[in-house]
Amino acid sequence: MTTRIVVPSGVGDAYWCFTKMESMIEKGKISTPVVIYPWRPVFNNYDNHRGKEMVESIPWMEFGDYIIDNTILPHFRTGNPITPNITSVSQSNISEYDYFMHFNPLLERGTNMDDILPEYKTNWYIDMEYEKEDLLDPNEKYIVAFFTDYGMFKEWDRKFDKMEVGRLLYQIHKQTGYKIVLMGQSPQHDNYYTRLLGAMGGSLGSFTINMTGKTDFIGVLNLIRNAKLVIGHCAGGSTIFSTILKKPTIMYWDRDTFHNKGFWVNTCPPDSLNNWYFPFDIADAKSSVTRVLRIIKEIGI
Repeated sequence: MTTRIVVPSGVGDAYWCFTKMESMIEKGKISTPVVIYPWRPVFNNYDNHRGKEMVESIPWMEFGDYIIDNTILPHFRTGNPITPNITSVSQSNISEYDYFMHFNPLLERGTNMDDILPEYKTNWYIDMEYEKEDLLDPNEKYIVAFFTDYGMFKEWDRKFDKMEVGRLLYQIHKQTGYKIVLMGQSPQHDNYYTRLLGAMGGSLGSFTINMTGKTDFIGVLNLIRNAKLVIGHCAGGSTIFSTILKKPTIMYWDRDTFHNKGFWVNTCPPDSLNNWYFPFDIADAKSSVTRVLRIIKEIGI
């Protein structure tokens, strides 16, 4: 008997739900294989299809279908972490799902992951099976960077603009000697890096490798796996997953977008904080460059 579960389509949003599912299986709440249906509302036109690749890398999961509709939206707005017997009008031709799970509202209010569905244990380090490969020269030492001005990040870009991002990346390169690998989905992030290169007068190209739009989710994992450091805006497929892969991570948040700083901490493994994960406020990014460079030096990069 399978269990059909709808989760948000963002890979980070979905993974937060996954951290509880192994315990739910052990306690008989859900059965395997767990069939996952990533969902987003119609008005959210962000085309995120990396969820399928993530689901398929977890042995006890199967991918169902993408759901793009608004019928689940009222359940999303309630903030309940789990809702049974969800109906949906979607391209999957399934009228009812066993559960809708989403933890975002509680996490954004600063709730600790262990306090969400506390009867189930949290496992941040889910075993994922995927082909490990070198996307770049295996002798190349590099740092992964993810910055964007897409969607909500437009306001973040005003607080720490492309010229300032470019200068930060140059200082990191100058201090470490490592190349900077630019990462993100195409075309929205590729356009950002084109403008970033333009803001820097093309000088950024001498020490950067643009991998924007050239990786699927497994490719992202492989880029992070071989990186010395990951730096950039908070994003499930890159900076948040780098903390799960135990890579040194400098992640920028925005207190005007995510008011409760507990969200900055509770969305990553608790043992990562100040060990290999270092959160910063984007509003303080200009004044914190020296601290960022010091942290990079102190952790041996």
